[in-house]
Amino acid sequence: MSDVPTASPSEPLPASGPPAGPPTRPWTILGRLSKAVREQNWFAVALELGIVVLGVVIGFQVTAWGQARSDAAREQTYLRQLAADLLATQQVVARVDSVQALPDRATKQLLRAFYASEAPPVDSASKWLLQSYEFDVARPVLGTAQALVSTGDLNLLRNDSLRSAITAYIDRNEWAVRHQESFQDLGFTSTQALHRTFDFASTLIAIPPAVLDSSSRAKPTLFYPIDLDRPPQPLDVDRFFRDDAARAFLLEINVYQYNQMNLRRQMRDLAIALDRQIQAELDR
Repeated sequence: MSDVPTASPSEPLPASGPPAGPPTRPWTILGRLSKAVREQNWFAVALELGIVVLGVVIGFQVTAWGQARSDAAREQTYLRQLAADLLATQQVVARVDSVQALPDRATKQLLRAFYASEAPPVDSASKWLLQSYEFDVARPVLGTAQALVSTGDLNLLRNDSLRSAITAYIDRNEWAVRHQESFQDLGFTSTQALHRTFDFASTLIAIPPAVLDSSSRAKPTLFYPIDLDRPPQPLDVDRFFRDDAARAFLLEINVYQYNQMNLRRQMRDLAIALDRQIQAELDR
């Protein structure tokens, strides 16, 4: 017999291929947590739960940090827009002050003439009457401040005193605008009544013909004493400056002008004061 050993039929043959590696570790937190619970590895359970909680906390912190940065950027944008509105308000007031300087002065000159020993020359009186008829009002620029309040974005401003100052600024300016409109009605009514005390066309003939002709072409719907068969007579200064009704109407116009000037001054001072607070906040 041959001495070559033979495999017993009951012995299994070795499997072909690479040897099996160690069992894989679950990659998801839920998988690792489930495995740790099955194995009753409570330290691993606590560790996985701690990782989950820490991740949630960090996520909230990152979100809050991003929101805070966004809110701070929006706050700066609002502050710059407010500063621009306040500058615009001051410019509006300065423009109206400049426009109203001439009519305000003309009204005072007319009132002084009522108490002078002699009536002024016709040309001077006519010029003052024409100049006194000028009504311009200042409107504060409140768009950004009102938007802050109406949208609730006022809470973006972190300075409590600045928030209070903005709401007070809106209230005081809205009060000023309402009073401005009431005084404007007084000015219009008094001017219309004053014009009934004399022929307004008589003041227009004191204007150089070239200016009258140019004005007539620019405003064709208004009446100008040009090419009339019976031109108006010059202003009767002796009669006009003895008319108590005319004097009373001019006094009302003067009151209107005085109150409008004070309201404009209030708008300007409010804008300057709030702008100081805003600039201080921007410089922080």
